[in-house]
Amino acid sequence: MGAQYELGFMHWYGLGVTHDEAVAVDWYLRAATQGFAEAQFNLGFAYTDGRGVTEDAVAAARWYRQAAEQGHAEAMRWTRRTAEQGSPEAQFSLGGMYGTGRGVLQDGMAAMRWMHLAAEQGHVGAQVSLGSMYAAGDSGAEGDATAAEWYHRAAAQGDAEAVTWIRLAAERGVAGAQFALGEMYIEGLVLPRDEAAAVEWHYRAAVQDHVQAQFALGSMYAAGDSGVEDEATAAEWYHRAAAQGDAEAVTWIRWMANEGVARAQFALGDMFATGLGGMPQDDVEAVRLFRMAANQGGVARAQVALGAMYAAGRGVVEDEDAAVEWYHRAAGQGDAEAMLLLRELAERGVATAQINLGSMYATGSVLPKDDVEATRWYRLAAEQGDVVAQVNLGAMYAAGRGVVEDKNAAAEWYRQAAEQGDAEALAWLRETAERGVTRAQVLLGAMYTAGRGVVEDEDAAVEWYRRAAEQGDVEALAWLRETAERSVATA
Repeated sequence: MGAQYELGFMHWYGLGVTHDEAVAVDWYLRAATQGFAEAQFNLGFAYTDGRGVTEDAVAAARWYRQAAEQGHAEAMRWTRRTAEQGSPEAQFSLGGMYGTGRGVLQDGMAAMRWMHLAAEQGHVGAQVSLGSMYAAGDSGAEGDATAAEWYHRAAAQGDAEAVTWIRLAAERGVAGAQFALGEMYIEGLVLPRDEAAAVEWHYRAAVQDHVQAQFALGSMYAAGDSGVEDEATAAEWYHRAAAQGDAEAVTWIRWMANEGVARAQFALGDMFATGLGGMPQDDVEAVRLFRMAANQGGVARAQVALGAMYAAGRGVVEDEDAAVEWYHRAAGQGDAEAMLLLRELAERGVATAQINLGSMYATGSVLPKDDVEATRWYRLAAEQGDVVAQVNLGAMYAAGRGVVEDKNAAAEWYRQAAEQGDAEALAWLRETAERGVTRAQVLLGAMYTAGRGVVEDEDAAVEWYRRAAEQGDVEALAWLRETAERSVATA
């Protein structure tokens, strides 16, 4: 190879032979491919100036690098100088040399720095190399994500190795690679355009909290690229991306909320409530948005959120009954969190929550039907004086649901509700009395005597006590006797 180099040198300068740079290059190439450093350097020079060959910066950098890796000082100086001047090919070469320690002392940080400079200029080889370096590093998931980003850039330029890595990494669960693969299916440049595959891969990345995938998925659902336009699902993914600080996602959520999309209104409310997504924390605005979404009925999470604001007195006056109402609505849609919060309030003694739980058990509409549990919760609320619970508990006793049938107990609970002015309870009590239940007759008599829940009416009282006395009720008989004696005494 030394003789080949010498022949090339002679033809380059016309020393004893015809001056012919093309022939010189041919001889240099033969020597260079056998590893002759000086020939490699001269080839680099020829390609740089386009002498004897077509000018080619890529080929020039490659030959300079091969010479420099063998310790050729001039080749090394050219490579470094050209890299510092911004040549991506030289930067790639220098990065490779630092990575392998050939021609220079091995230096991983320097290798990465030069590869970055080249890769940012679109050098495919540098992008693939950077991908490999990040994938092989100790940064774990973060390194895999950065590797996927660089492989994606290389794949977009048609690099087969990058496409292969992305597919394998995506199958292995690397979120960045899954996002990249989804993007490639959308772009349809390297892979055939396939919107269904794009949705699938974006979804896999998005559930791992890959913010770009979340935004992309939101955009696909908003535009109907998922196969079906779905504003609620779009808002869900935009919400997740916005919560991680994606400004564009925040913009989309604002727009969708203004358009009346309930899921977006909830998302924007959540951001004001938590201060996520760069929003200033504003409980009043959060409540306003939660209410707009909750009133549309389809977003249980908005109803839960509004209930929580009432429970905590954030943005509104604290109101446990209002909290119960919103939790109840959400629980009716099957929301598990709402059910837990409703039960928590019930166990803390909030009567409206106890009634709600009781009704759910009584009807079996949300919870498994259980009359015993229903009765237990109704009793807890009724004992606090809640009229609705008293009426419901009376009905359970009257029907023997969850308790032994007991018309007298039913009448007692109806009476307590009726004395608070509940018309339904009074009607039930009167009906029970008309059916001959002595306890109901006595209770009605007492109500008319005292004017509790009804207008005071001694004649009506006498009538109901008389009916009870005729059935042998001792209390009614005693009242009638006492009343008669008082009348005689005052006559």
